[in-house]
Amino acid sequence: MPCPHDKEGWAVKKEGQDDPELTTGSRSEAVNEAKRMAEEAGTMAYIHNEDGKIEDQFNYSN
Repeated sequence: MPCPHDKEGWAVKKEGQDDPELTTGSRSEAVNEAKRMAEEAGTMAYIHNEDGKIEDQFNYSN
């Protein structure tokens, strides 16, 4: 799930993990990576806005 990250801009995290899989200054890069990871894992990607609230979701469940 891409979400705002204090130090690096945007972070992609797996649910339940504190450490990000990716940090980037580009929100679009974070969104693309989260969607790729969710599709590969057959799960969902939750996209957060700058306030940390869920803005969108993508379901790649089988």
